[in-house]
Amino acid sequence: MDKQFRRFLCEVVFRPSIVALAFLLIVTLHRVGYYNFYLYHYKHYSVWVGMQIVFIFWYIMFPTLIILALLKSSWRKAHYGVVLVVVCGLLFWGGGDYAMLRFMLSMYWLAGSAFFLILKFFCLSRILQFFKAI
Repeated sequence: MDKQFRRFLCEVVFRPSIVALAFLLIVTLHRVGYYNFYLYHYKHYSVWVGMQIVFIFWYIMFPTLIILALLKSSWRKAHYGVVLVVVCGLLFWGGGDYAMLRFMLSMYWLAGSAFFLILKFFCLSRILQFFKAI
């Protein structure tokens, strides 16, 4: 295997996998948080709030994870800035009028993006070094 093919393999296999793992963690945290906490202490949220949450997951969080995956690892300040912008957007807009739901969504995003950044900065660089692609 030459260096270009190994680098291509790492970026084709591992970049989408870290996006998928981080998004899977966010969705899993939402399901656990909704059924074990929110539903127990509060009530079902309306169809409108459910549509907002689906919109937040698929049209804000998922594309942002893809953008974070495409940014260079050396641009760490940009990664943290994007994470902060999404958290502020979720705290002030996401989940409608339910403050606890907005807080929970921002915590899901923080946990998922922290997991993503750990995978990207540490695991991906170690894998690329192992394959001698960098």
